[in-house]
Amino acid sequence: ETFVSTRHIWPKDNERKVSTKFFSEAVIEGLASDGGLFVPEKEFPKLSCGEWKSLVGATYIERAQILLEKCIHPADVPAARLGEMIEAAYGENFACSKIA
Repeated sequence: ETFVSTRHIWPKDNERKVSTKFFSEAVIEGLASDGGLFVPEKEFPKLSCGEWKSLVGATYIERAQILLEKCIHPADVPAARLGEMIEAAYGENFACSKIA
């Protein structure tokens, strides 16, 4: 999966100029060079009705894991390592359980 900026650069001739990044590049870069956020290039992953329903009772960390696994190829970040990263980012860093 490749990622692009939410602020695509549109030249005067209306031809889209897009700089794509792999997940690891997007993480290292942080924000795109045009100040945008990185999002999946093709589209956000589709979830089945059952997958959406499974998110209802899930914690923020569990939701993040499920959704990010659909955006990040396991060759870039294996699921177990992704879980560790999500836990480090959201686990004990917030005083309130309502993170978002």
